[in-house]
Amino acid sequence: MVTIHGAIHGVGFKYYVSKMALIHKMSGYIKNEANGAITLKASGQDKDIDNFLADVEEGNGLSKIACISIEEVPYVAEEGFKAFY
Repeated sequence: MVTIHGAIHGVGFKYYVSKMALIHKMSGYIKNEANGAITLKASGQDKDIDNFLADVEEGNGLSKIACISIEEVPYVAEEGFKAFY
């Protein structure tokens, strides 16, 4: 589970993360939280996860990430990658 704080709303960040998830063959989701953070859960091959997270941390050029926390959670099979707004 990844929690992201910063200037990440209204700048296409969730779209960017969804696009990167497809490129890196991730499954999971990204969604807004009530406290202004975004949570992200992704599963895939270890190498793909590392590359995906590097792209997420880089951002889309418009987002300003203040803090990212990463917590490993048990794998749950999910189909595709979804964005909840």
